[in-house]
Amino acid sequence: MSEEEIKSFFNVNKNNEKTYLEVRNKFSEEEIKNTPEKLITEILKNTYGCPASFMDEAKEELVHIPAEKIIPVYEKYAQEIIDGYYEDLYDFTQELSDCLGNFPEF
Repeated sequence: MSEEEIKSFFNVNKNNEKTYLEVRNKFSEEEIKNTPEKLITEILKNTYGCPASFMDEAKEELVHIPAEKIIPVYEKYAQEIIDGYYEDLYDFTQELSDCLGNFPEF
């Protein structure tokens, strides 16, 4: 997956380009070309949090997922994004939300 495809998938535009560049600048051109999953994982960590927190509506409580448990989830999803498993960012976000809502107890 090229950097342009990554930017397109995450809808990088003038409004969020600064945030994207802050994450992107952690990687060389060579790293992005050879291991785009690292950039995507970093985008997910930056966007969805690491450690992650979300409101479990069913339990009516705030759930915290420590970094050591959420990073493997982000890595799995990064590979699925590269493999074209998700049609678009909306499709991906729905899947991630479902995953977090059913995350195993800590």
